[in-house]
Amino acid sequence: MDSSKFKVIEGNLIIDPVEAGGDFIYAEAIDTRLMGVVGLHILRDRGGAPFHQFFYIDTEEYGLDDYQSFLKMEREDVEKKKTELFGALGGEWKEVTEKEALYMVKQAARINAKYKLPLPEGSGEYRAILESDIALNLVERAVLWNKITLEIRSNYELINYFIMRMVAGDTEGISRLSSSRGDIRYINMSNPGTLLRNEIRKADEDNAKSSDDEPDGIADSDGIAEPILKADLREYTCVSLIDVDKVYQLVESEITVLEGKVIRYHHGEPMTISPWEASLILGLPEFLIYATIEDKSDASVSDSDLAKRFSKVMTSIFSTVTESEYDFGSLFMVFRKNNDHVRKKVYRLDQDTIGVVCHLDSDELVFASNDMVHVEALEKSVLAGAMLDKIKIKVIGRYQFPEPILVRFIDSDFERFSDFLDYLKNFQAD
Repeated sequence: MDSSKFKVIEGNLIIDPVEAGGDFIYAEAIDTRLMGVVGLHILRDRGGAPFHQFFYIDTEEYGLDDYQSFLKMEREDVEKKKTELFGALGGEWKEVTEKEALYMVKQAARINAKYKLPLPEGSGEYRAILESDIALNLVERAVLWNKITLEIRSNYELINYFIMRMVAGDTEGISRLSSSRGDIRYINMSNPGTLLRNEIRKADEDNAKSSDDEPDGIADSDGIAEPILKADLREYTCVSLIDVDKVYQLVESEITVLEGKVIRYHHGEPMTISPWEASLILGLPEFLIYATIEDKSDASVSDSDLAKRFSKVMTSIFSTVTESEYDFGSLFMVFRKNNDHVRKKVYRLDQDTIGVVCHLDSDELVFASNDMVHVEALEKSVLAGAMLDKIKIKVIGRYQFPEPILVRFIDSDFERFSDFLDYLKNFQAD
């Protein structure tokens, strides 16, 4: 590329505004780098109109996973789009510089190239970034890292994030969380993996089973641990359940922590287990509330209008909700507003979700969660919000199952949840 298309401003290499899509105004990113994903929002001025670029970045194996751009968006629509695209990540937005934002995009695209993955549609709008010479030195990379990661507050949180990064093959993440002089033995992974569950025990702790809800410290009124980062040397053992391309493995390890850094990590040989054994380890009950829904504002309202209104109710109640459309209706996943579940002695990947609300075209509603308190809280919030919009919800039944059931309905050919419940009753009777 012709070097005349670049100019230097205060020591920063900036790409030509025409090629970039407009003059740079602002950029922000979510501080969830330790979870392996980051949301990035860049705002430019294109001929006097605001031009918004949204990048969903997977730092492990998908790189630039999604890209969307919009011209002349209202502020309210911008916030809705940020929630729609990144609400599940559970982090906070932090301002980043133009140079940092462009570096993040270019680094992510290298992962696409490494795994021969196509770039998201609209690559012409960010092609100039990929072809630029944007780079960060070691100090600048450290500054960016601190912006897109949260402050670790406990040993358990440090250990869970460290093993998460280890399983993902994230060398930068591992190096940031460990001592430069540490004795770190990497797990030999064929491809980046996912940490499904990690159980931590102190080295001198007995083998009594840990509680999935036991935090590191003193719980406050919300059940979240008081932050305690041990300054002295502490030794722990871990049992990690990982998923590598749908191959499940158990890994036992020893880990030593000192002053907020991992100084030693040794692991045993990964033991492959069956999907059935993995499901037993991950198994949790599912609490369901089954209800019907109808519009009381106008008897002639169509099902599609009701669906749109209910979707609006959901997004007005929950700031971290995503909506997915299926043949039977819509599925809303409500996520936690943060990633505090990483601070627990027993980390579970699925604990980032509060619960699910399923709106069927058959005018049925299903609330689901692996926690009875959460499913009842979902019900209470949705009923209150729906009432304000003259949508009537009538609860028909409450159920508890020893294993997840809603996913079986989603994968089935049933169009009505009531028919699916009848099927389950008949199946159990037989």
